[in-house]
Amino acid sequence: MRLRTTGVLDAASLKRQFDESFTRPIAGEAPPAAGIIGVRIGGDRYAVRAGEVRDIARSQGVTPVPSGARGLLGIAGLRGRVVPVFDLAELLGYPGLARAPAWLLLHGAAEPIAFAVEHFDGYSVVAKGDVYAAEGGGIARAHVVEVARVGSATRPVIRLESMRRELEARVATRGSKER
Repeated sequence: MRLRTTGVLDAASLKRQFDESFTRPIAGEAPPAAGIIGVRIGGDRYAVRAGEVRDIARSQGVTPVPSGARGLLGIAGLRGRVVPVFDLAELLGYPGLARAPAWLLLHGAAEPIAFAVEHFDGYSVVAKGDVYAAEGGGIARAHVVEVARVGSATRPVIRLESMRRELEARVATRGSKER
């Protein structure tokens, strides 16, 4: 730390300069960042916050199960657990996957679920200032409230936790109607 001197040094001036030094960024310090996972759905580029994804796995196959739940592809064994697998494209209002999913995004710790996607584009770190509020409406926009600038492109950011809450609410509603 380098203190400025104006000729006369007094305790108050030194204290103020010392205190102000903590409000300035350290030279070379990177701004806070956010981890972004790039995926493609229906040919469109999206992102998911890395903090919402517990694991990313190549799909080794999904076993269909009888269910009326929209978007449920079936179950899969992931990391020693059997988890329900949902078609992220269908949940966002796209036509469902035409073929077996290539990638599964594992979400949640205690009771994980997987979201199937066509393509995994990779992981990026973006400055927090490059993630901003999204505009618009529609079926997908209920779960897309942010947009991330990744390089020169922008990607809508899907909130997996929002999707999960909606799925859980549907199951609860269905269960109460069946009683």
